[in-house]
Amino acid sequence: MASGACNQVKNQHLVIAANFTAEPVEESLAFWMRRLGLPFDISFAPFDQIFQQLLDPSSQVSLNTTGINLLLVKLDNWARLNEGAAEPEAETWQRNIADLIGALRTVTERSSTPHLLCICPASPERLANPLAAALLSRERGVSRCRAANNEARTTRVATGAKKPDSGAD
Repeated sequence: MASGACNQVKNQHLVIAANFTAEPVEESLAFWMRRLGLPFDISFAPFDQIFQQLLDPSSQVSLNTTGINLLLVKLDNWARLNEGAAEPEAETWQRNIADLIGALRTVTERSSTPHLLCICPASPERLANPLAAALLSRERGVSRCRAANNEARTTRVATGAKKPDSGAD
């Protein structure tokens, strides 16, 4: 590839939204982007604002039209323990996962920017609770089934392909 062609590549944006502190990955990501010759500027959405970033048309994620949106989710962060209880609230987890799927559907309907959803590992402390470990395992299985059922949408999101024109405005 000619050096002139490399210089013509426009920087793209990698917007990262996470439900945990994700900024420590920036240095490693920037290193590998440079090393692989990928012209990405990296920015972070505000802490724990995944839903807001997906649903607000004026958010960093929604305004990113020249790159990729990376969503980093730790499902165990959505488990809220009842005051003094040792059991996670299954309903909270299930509602948050359903809300995430709905928000992803909403954003992919209005945006052609690829969105990469990464489910990050649960903390060892959370997995030490047998009920939490069982629930996380079950939710991963449910997520895999939903992903398989939405293969066309997932492919469109992953490749950045535009939604087929339905002929309606």
